[in-house]
Parts: sequence; C-alpha cells; structure tokens
Amino acid sequence: MPAMVTLPTLASVVPSGEGPIRLNMPRSWHTSAFVRMKDASKASDIASTFVNRARGACDATSAISANQAASVKDKFTKKVKSSSEIVTTLATASDEAAQAEESVKHSLSSLQTLLNNLRPIALMNHQNSQRRSQKPGPEVQQDSCFEALQDEREALEQCQQWANERIRLSQRVRDQLREMRAALEGQIQLKTAGDNVDRWAWDSARIFRSGERPPSFDSNDGRPSTKLGRISENGRKNDGRRLARATSQLCGQAQHTTQTNGQAQQRILETCRAAFQKVERTLQEAMRETGEVRARMGRALGEVEQQMQRTKVGLNQTEETMKDALRAGVINTRRRRIRKQRPQVELISDEVVAALDEESMHNRGCREELKWNESKQKQALNQLAENRQRLHMDIHNKSVSLQVDQTCFRLMKGLAGTLPWRASP
Repeated sequence: MPAMVTLPTLASVVPSGEGPIRLNMPRSWHTSAFVRMKDASKASDIASTFVNRARGACDATSAISANQAASVKDKFTKKVKSSSEIVTTLATASDEAAQAEESVKHSLSSLQTLLNNLRPIALMNHQNSQRRSQKPGPEVQQDSCFEALQDEREALEQCQQWANERIRLSQRVRDQLREMRAALEGQIQLKTAGDNVDRWAWDSARIFRSGERPPSFDSNDGRPSTKLGRISENGRKNDGRRLARATSQLCGQAQHTTQTNGQAQQRILETCRAAFQKVERTLQEAMRETGEVRARMGRALGEVEQQMQRTKVGLNQTEETMKDALRAGVINTRRRRIRKQRPQVELISDEVVAALDEESMHNRGCREELKWNESKQKQALNQLAENRQRLHMDIHNKSVSLQVDQTCFRLMKGLAGTLPWRASP
C-alpha cells in the first residue's frame, strides 16, 4: 500500500480561471486513484441495476399481493355468504321442526285429554253392569241393555287401545323432532363459530396491513373442531342440505301423524258416542217396558184381589146355604121320626112319606153339591192368594229393576257436561 500523501488544497493548485486541474502528485498515486474511480463507477452501475431490479420486484410483489388479497377477500366473501346460506337453511329447518313439534305436542295433549275423558265413561259402564247384575233373580237376564253395555265396554277398550297406540307413535315422533332440533342447533352453532373464526382472521389481516394491532380472539366464542375443519366446504353444504331434507321429511311425517291423530280422535269420538247413545236408548226402552209391565201387573193384582173378594163372598154364601140345607135335613129327619110315632095302622107310604123322602134326597144332593162347590171355591181362593203373592213379588222385582235402570240412566245424564264429543267442535 503506498504511503499516505498530504494533498494540497484545490485553491493552491489550480488558479482561478485557468485550464484543467492538474495535480502535482506522484504517478503511482494518480494511477491508483483512477482505478478506484473506475471501480466505484462500476459498483455504482451495479448498485443502480440492483436497485432497479429491486423496485421491479417490489412492484411485481405488490401486484401479486394485491391480486392474492383480492382472491382471498373474494374467497372469504363467498365463504361467509355460503355459511350464511347454510345457517339460514338450517335455521328455517329448525323453525319448521319447532312448529311441527308444537303441532305434535298439541295433538298428543288432545289424545291424552281424550283418553282421560274416556276413563269416567268406562268406570260408569263397569258400575252400571254391576248394578244391573244385582237385580232380583228373575230380572237378571241378557237383555238388550246387557248387550248394549257389553258393546260399549268393548268399544271403550278398543278406543283406549287406539288412543294409546297413537300416543306412543306421537311421542316417538316428538322425540325425533327434539333430536333433530338439537342436531340443527348444533350445526348452526358450529357454522356460526366457523364464521366468527373467518371474520376474525379477515379482520386481523386487514387491521395488520393497516399497521394497527389486531384484536385478540376469544376462545370462548367457539371454534370448529379439528374433524369438522378437515371437511371440505362442499361437504359441509351437503351435510347441511341432507340435514335440512331429513328435517323436511320428518316434518312431513309429523304432519301426517297429526292428521292421523285428528282422524283417530274423530273415529274414537264417533264410536264412543254411538255406544253411549245405544246404552241410553236401551235403558230408556227398558224403563218404559218395565214401567208398562209393572202397571199391567198392578192392574192384574187389583183384579185378583177383586176376584178374591167375590170368591170369599161366594164361599160365605155357600157356607150359609150349606147351613140352611143342614137345618132343612135336620127338620126332615125330625119330621120322619115324629111320623113314625103314628099308630101302626097309619104307618103307610102315603104322599107325605114320599114328599119327605124326596125332600131328604134333594137335601142330600144339595149338600153334596155345596160341599163340592165349597172345595172348588177354596181351591180357587188359594190359587188367587198364590197369584197375588207372585204378583206382589213380581211388582217388587220390577220396581227394583226400574230403580236400578233409572239410577244408571241418571248417572249417564250426570256425565252430560263432561262427555268429550259434546265438547268437541
């Protein structure tokens, strides 16, 4: 390296207004300075080239970044829009499921109310059957009322079975709707959490580019699970659509169940009403017939008692006549005994003896006939007494039977305000 040389000032070397500057220096230093100047010029050219290249690269990078940012923004916008559509679809399906569940719950409540209203009717049917079975012996028979009560009991059992089947089916559909709503709400929460993450990412990048500090993300807002994060967006859309279609099918099933429940309720009401009204009609007919029969028996009893009175009067007359005939026979016998006291010569068969014999024979025949009539009258009187006793028993049985039927009918009328078909539209 050459020795350091103290350079003179420019004013002392080059006078003002004279030719080019010439430095009075050693030749070796002059040559080295020119070399360094050339190297510096080359380095400056190279630096300028790299600066220009750097500027071009920065411009290209800025253009690519702007395009990528626009692409990312477009993808974010499409993603949020798609998620909003899926959330809207799921929310609509959830609302439909909620309405269907409410309809099924209302139908289920109506069925349970109807089933509860049928229990008093079934209890009354059982009580009426027991009351009618406690009638007096001859009145316990399988009449039209017995058959009507048996038909009503069978109809009530069948209607209760129908109602229980519809209640079980409605409960199953209601539970399925609840599960579907829970799945829809879970999907909506997941989609909302994913949208929150996307919005947070977009807002953070945008704020970061502006030079501000991005906000912190609250992990409690909820993030999609790792498994869900690996699913493609098309897969999520398809899952949401499938869930919405399944919800629509389940809502259709719920609507069909509700309609079927309404038809079943109407069928149950018609069946129970027909059976109930049949029992009412047969009870009214039985009460009318029993009342008429009891009235005829009462009139027959009156006639029997009148006949007994006439028979008693005739029997008394017969007894009096027999007494008269007996007295006449005693007189005839006394006359014959007295006439035998006549002299022997006068004891002949004259007209008086013939008349006394004829009177004796006639009196004997009358007394025998009166005895026969008396026995027949006594038999008739005993028969009338037996008939009167049987009529009294039959009238008592009919009265008890009528009271039982009236009690059953009165109890049925007492349920008029609680009958389900009278409260239904």
